Amino acid sequence: MLPDKAYFSSLAFVASIRSAIMYPDIRWLTFPADPESKKWHSNMSDDVVRASLAITEQRRMTEAALWAHTASLARSYHTETLVVEHATALLKNHSDKTPAQHLQNLMSWGEDAGVRIILVGVETLPELWNSSVELSRRIHKIWLPPYPLFTQEDTSKFALMLKNMLSGYEADTDQLVRKARHIHAATAGIIGQVRRLFDDASHHGSRHITIDHLMKSIQHADAVNQMWNSVAIFDRSREPSTVKELLRASSIGAKKIHKP
Repeated sequence: MLPDKAYFSSLAFVASIRSAIMYPDIRWLTFPADPESKKWHSNMSDDVVRASLAITEQRRMTEAALWAHTASLARSYHTETLVVEHATALLKNHSDKTPAQHLQNLMSWGEDAGVRIILVGVETLPELWNSSVELSRRIHKIWLPPYPLFTQEDTSKFALMLKNMLSGYEADTDQLVRKARHIHAATAGIIGQVRRLFDDASHHGSRHITIDHLMKSIQHADAVNQMWNSVAIFDRSREPSTVKELLRASSIGAKKIHKP
């Protein structure tokens, strides 16, 4: 998971990939103690932390060498998939690199390592592949739109989803499901926000959720408005581009890439 609202560092990124690939540390297998003991588990955790620090603080290896070594590790560990969350951080780089260059490097690395790469982000993520026609051709785009409530059938399905999600909580399920439209308005139909709302309500209710707990957990109006604005941007970004828009995006990407 890349840091949210922060500049992207390719060196820190590859170091974190390497740490993830090597987890758990092989030294766990050689620890001479009872695997059921709390002390053994505690020592394992400390060992992993020390190993992670040693990896991230290693200074002798250049960044290029670290990318190559991480690809070798991925092949050795039979790593199949790399999922990058908050991938929109790739858009926030220092002036010496463009998002397109970082994404091209990541795609080339994935092909060399034999790793499938999945980028997860919000509505600004299309800016990554729109900066280059070549990138746009090589990326499979999967849209997960917020849940709509356009028809009675939509409302019924949303209510069923809420009921299924609430099965993991101690809750007044039937009463809460009747508030489906209120929940939708408070979350913009974004599934992750629904989960956050239930988690917060559960905290207010000491694990038991009532309608009062739910209402106390709804975010401030400004935050809710921002969610709905994001949904509107998301919907616009899903609309098919015209050839003219693609050519313009390609031109902008080329200027960025070849800028002295």
